[in-house]
Amino acid sequence: MSSDPRKLTIAERLGRDCRGNVAVTTAVFAPVAAMMAALAIDTGAIATQKRALQGHADMAALVAAANLKKAEGAARAYLSDNGRSSIEIPREEGAEEVRSTTGIAMRVETGRYTADRSRPVSERFVAGGEPLNAARVSLSEPQHRLFEFLGRSPKPLDVSGVAVVSAEAGISVGSRLARLEGGIVNGLLSELLGVEIGLSAMSYDALLDVDIDMIDCLEWLADDLELTALTYEDVLSTSIGLEHLLSAMAETASDSALASQALRSLSRDAARNQRTLKVGEIIELGRIAPRALGDPPAGTGVRLEALPLLMASAITANGSNQIDLGLSAQAGRLVDIDASLVIGERPKGQSWFALSGLPGETVSTAHMRLSLTAEIGAGRLLSDALISLPVHIDLASADARVTDIVCEPGEREPKRVNVAVRPSIARLRIADISGSGASERVKPAHILNGRLIQIDAFADIQAANPNDTQLRYMHYEIGGDPKTAGTDRALEGLLSSAITDLHYDIDVIGLQLLSDAHIASILSGLFSELSAPVDRLIFSLTSALGLGLGEADVWVHTASCNAPVLVQ
Repeated sequence: MSSDPRKLTIAERLGRDCRGNVAVTTAVFAPVAAMMAALAIDTGAIATQKRALQGHADMAALVAAANLKKAEGAARAYLSDNGRSSIEIPREEGAEEVRSTTGIAMRVETGRYTADRSRPVSERFVAGGEPLNAARVSLSEPQHRLFEFLGRSPKPLDVSGVAVVSAEAGISVGSRLARLEGGIVNGLLSELLGVEIGLSAMSYDALLDVDIDMIDCLEWLADDLELTALTYEDVLSTSIGLEHLLSAMAETASDSALASQALRSLSRDAARNQRTLKVGEIIELGRIAPRALGDPPAGTGVRLEALPLLMASAITANGSNQIDLGLSAQAGRLVDIDASLVIGERPKGQSWFALSGLPGETVSTAHMRLSLTAEIGAGRLLSDALISLPVHIDLASADARVTDIVCEPGEREPKRVNVAVRPSIARLRIADISGSGASERVKPAHILNGRLIQIDAFADIQAANPNDTQLRYMHYEIGGDPKTAGTDRALEGLLSSAITDLHYDIDVIGLQLLSDAHIASILSGLFSELSAPVDRLIFSLTSALGLGLGEADVWVHTASCNAPVLVQ
C-alpha cells in the first residue's frame, strides 16, 4: 500500500481522523456521570436526613424520660414544636404497622433500663419493665430523594433513642460506732496514729454527732497544701499526711466546736508520727471527681459522719502495721487479756465510701485479724496454774453495692434505694499461729503449763455467709441510721462452738488423781465463764473498727434522681 497520503482511500482517511472523539465520549458517558452525581447527592441527603431524624429521636427520648407518666404526649409535643407535626402512631403490638408516607411514624415505649455490662446492649432496655426508669422513642420516615428518576426506595429510615433517668447514691459499709466504754477508741487511735492520745467521752460523742462536707473538705485541703489541683480527682489521688486531712475535717466541722477542737487535737498528735494516705483510697466521688474544684454539680452534697471517716482514714494511713492494745479486763477468774490487731488492705479498687450511679461501685471494709490471749486462774484442782487461751479471729472484708435506685417521674428524691450486702466471713481458731498467708504455721496451743499437768488445746470454727443480703432504704431512711445484714449474735455462737469443739491433749505428771474427762469438764466450765467478758471485749474492738463477725452495717448517706441521659 502506498504511503502517499494523497493516494489514501476515503475510509482510510476517516480512520485516521481523531477530531470529535471527546465530544463522542462525553455524549456516551454524560448520562452515567449524571446518574452517579445524583446518586451521591441523594446518598448525602439521606445521610443528613437520618442524622436529623436520630437527633429528633434522642431529644424526644429525653423529653419522654423526663415525663414517664405522659411519655407519648411529651414526645409528640416535642416533635410538633420542632416542625414535625405530621405524626403517625403505629398500631398495637402484633398488628401490621402503619407507616406514614409523608410524615414520621412514632412509637414510644416506657420500661426499665439496666446498665449491666454483662448484657448485650439490645437487651438492657425492657419495655414495660417495672419500676419505670427509661423511655425509648422509635421514629420511621420515608427517604427523601432529590432525584425522583432514581426511584423511590420502599425502605424507610428507622432510628431509635433510649434515655434513662439517671440516679446516684452514696453508701458506706462498716463503721459500727457507738458510745464505747473503757477507753477502747483511745487505745485504737493511739496505735493507729502511733502516738498517745486521750480524748474524752464527750469529744467522741461530738464526733459521732457531726457531719463533714467532703466537697468543702477537699477544697480546703487543696488550698491548705497549695496543691496545683484542677479537679477533685487530683486531690483524691494526691498522697497527703493524715494530719492534713484531720485539719481539713476540723475546718469543715463548724457545726460543733467540740468536734472541731477534738479533730485539731488529733491533727497535732498525728503530725508527731507522720503517716500518709490518699483520700481516694477511702472515698469514691463518682461523677463529681472529674469536675473542677469549686464547681461541683448543682444540688450535690456529700456529708459523712466524722468519727467513721476518722477511723477509716486512720486505718488506711496505718497500712498493715500490727496494733498492740494494752487492755486489761478482769471478771471472775479472768486475770488479764493481751490483744493485737493486724489490719490488711481493702480489696483492690474498693473504697469505704462511694458515690455512684448504677451499677453501683462496691464499698468494703478492711481485712482484719484480731488475736487475744486471755489468762484465767485454773484453781487448786489444776495446780493453781494460769491457763493461757490464745484466740485468733480472722475477718474477711464485708462489702456492699447499690443495685437499684427507684425514682418517681419528676421527683428529685428517690422512692427507694436497694443495696446488696455480703457480710464478712469469720474464722475463729484457738491455736498457736505464726506467720501469715502461705507461710502461716498453726499448731495446738499450750494452754496450761503446771508443775504436774500440761495441756494443749485446738479448735477451728468458721462462720460463713457467702450470699448477698438485700437491704431496702425508703426515702425517709436515706441519711439516717445504718441497717445491718447478718446477726449481731454471730460472735457469741462462734465462741460457744469453739469452746464446745476444743480438742485437748492432757499430760499429767506423776500420780493421776483426775481423769482426762474430769479435767476437760473443769476446763469447759472455766471457758464458759470466760466467754461473756471476752465476747464484750471483741465486740467493742470490732465495732470501733467498723467490722462485724458475720455481719455488716451499711449507710445510705445520700441519693438523688437527676436529669435523664441518653444511653442508646
